[in-house]
Amino acid sequence: MHKPQLDWLDQQQAAMEGQLKQWCLINTGTENITGLEELRLLIAEAFSQLDCSIEHLDSAPIKELADAGEVRNVPVGKCLHIRKQSDATAKKAIIQRVMLVGHMDTVFAYDHHFQDLTPLENNKLQGPGTADMKGGILVMLYALKAFMQSPLADQLEWQVFLNADEETGSRGSDKYLREFAQKADYGLVYEPTMPDASLAGARKGSGNFSILVKGLAAHAGRAFHEGKNAIAGLCELFDQLHQLNTTRDSITLNLGRIQGGGALNVVPDTATGHFNIRTETVEDQIWFAKLIQEKLDSMNNQANACKFELHGGFTRPPKPMNEATQKLCNLVKDCGHKLGLTIGFKATGGCCDGNNLSSAGLPCVDTLGVRGANIHSDKEFICLDSLTERAKLSYLILTEIAKGAL
Repeated sequence: MHKPQLDWLDQQQAAMEGQLKQWCLINTGTENITGLEELRLLIAEAFSQLDCSIEHLDSAPIKELADAGEVRNVPVGKCLHIRKQSDATAKKAIIQRVMLVGHMDTVFAYDHHFQDLTPLENNKLQGPGTADMKGGILVMLYALKAFMQSPLADQLEWQVFLNADEETGSRGSDKYLREFAQKADYGLVYEPTMPDASLAGARKGSGNFSILVKGLAAHAGRAFHEGKNAIAGLCELFDQLHQLNTTRDSITLNLGRIQGGGALNVVPDTATGHFNIRTETVEDQIWFAKLIQEKLDSMNNQANACKFELHGGFTRPPKPMNEATQKLCNLVKDCGHKLGLTIGFKATGGCCDGNNLSSAGLPCVDTLGVRGANIHSDKEFICLDSLTERAKLSYLILTEIAKGAL
């Protein structure tokens, strides 16, 4: 039944590789709005061949604490929402609804040194976004192209959502993720597989926080004790936060960046610190939100001390493996078996838009993209043969969902 579509996908390898190279040579760092727009228009043109509706959606405005202590407006690119509804005549049957999700941005800014593509041994291609996740967008595009050629095409309503700020927590696109998740039965997210080709199961949640510390400047020689050292205050707090890694096994807290001070003969009056925390449960997030506020209240109530401001918050809820998600994972395994693929799942501390979909109540598998490794580094690469391999896997997943297998 599926042979014509699977054979067609095998014939698309060269086309997929060519499109991947074109897309990856466009820098789409999260704040490079020009590059993101260029890519978004190319992707919209590619999906337009599927006779679907395409919307370009403005992301929500985002503010964050900058290193110098001021609050800045964060540039956020537009999102793409692509939708195909089934024919009205087919709606006499039960129509399944699937949401396919990906992101256009990468972690590499326009001035980052990692911009080029380099062929590697064993049919690999190194380059920014090859695996994370322009290759994944191609997988969903070609899987849908094959599916729309199948007799089951009218048995499925699908929507594709591509945002431009996933790498920084999907703060500007979260409202769309949650809204569109309510209009779907299952979610398929196209992050790359784990380096060993297994897929992600349960995921930790994540929060990005910033601390602004305000002290009092003074001459470091003549009036040292009249000053309030903002860097010292920040370091005292950060040492306490770092110690949480040894007291609660279900979290990891990474102190990511600090900024402050200037001339060495001046007591610094401003410092900023930024950190990330990963949590296994919602209870962890509630616990930490209470703890950090209590710590800051205590410090702010000390006489003649620095003043502390908290910015940021949790952007990703944890994603547990519930019964509905497990059923979807089992279906993915069965589809892989038909292609001769052994697919395993493992828990991870990483997080993605699958966390957001899961928290909105949508069962999802969120590593259906290409095989590759070293993402978020200048050694990122894709295994090129996984383009058609994973497109065939997603094609089978779509057909099984359309048949009502779940």
